[in-house]
Amino acid sequence: MRRVSLAIVMVCLVAGLTATLGCGKVAETPAPQESTPSEAPSETAVEETPAEMPEGEMITYKIDPDYSAIMWNATVPIGTREGGWTLFDGTVTMVEGHPETMKIDVTVDMTSAYADDPEITKKLQGDEHFFKPGVYPTSSFKSKSAKKTADGYSVTGDFTIRDVTKEFTFPATVTVEGDKLTAQAEFEMNRQDFGITYQSTLADYAIRDMCLLILDIVANKTDEAPAAAEAPAAEAPAA
Repeated sequence: MRRVSLAIVMVCLVAGLTATLGCGKVAETPAPQESTPSEAPSETAVEETPAEMPEGEMITYKIDPDYSAIMWNATVPIGTREGGWTLFDGTVTMVEGHPETMKIDVTVDMTSAYADDPEITKKLQGDEHFFKPGVYPTSSFKSKSAKKTADGYSVTGDFTIRDVTKEFTFPATVTVEGDKLTAQAEFEMNRQDFGITYQSTLADYAIRDMCLLILDIVANKTDEAPAAAEAPAAEAPAA
């Protein structure tokens, strides 16, 4: 009987130590459940909502080349050379009263390039140097967006010169009075980005790469219908 009692005591002692040291089997505590929102947001709820186009009539302004100018300004060892183009056309389309919706589309006839020196004008209009208008007869600008700023607008779009397209963002002032729109902008472009070079190592080295492009635009309201936006391609039906 004494042996049985001693055995019982030993069993109880071992069980107590085991529980204390965490080596025995203890009741399992349920893992904490991750809290889930009562309503999971739908996929459409997290998508960015595109800015809404202001309501109003779409207006087209046609650029008047007789009162507009597209010019350039380049730095050379003797100072500054100036020039531009005499032949160009284009349109500015926007929701009436909302210049931030404007879309600009301009095409320049590169054969009409000129400079403040007859010899340089010859080189600009020839196909050995600079623009090579016989090979690349036109250049263009097509805007992508216009944002209102404290000083005017920030315009972003693609310039295509010598079949090279580069995106630029530049500041511009835009004023609409009655049926007339005026816009001005000045900003630098790297001529090397478009391969605009003088085919003489020494002479090209002497011309500063960064050149100033100057836009002074006057456009008049027309009854011309704005170009229709391209419809998105229809999705193929699911197989």
